[in-house]
Amino acid sequence: MEHAVLLTKQPDNGYTARSLLLPDIVVSGDDETSTLAQLHMG
Repeated sequence: MEHAVLLTKQPDNGYTARSLLLPDIVVSGDDETSTLAQLHMG
């Protein structure tokens, strides 16, 4: 299943990802790949 994701770089050099389909789901990580993987696995 594919859906739109908002990936945002944070000032502390981390990232957050939010599902646009389910906006209450937000994950954070150290880099883009791990952050998106957490959203996928979560």
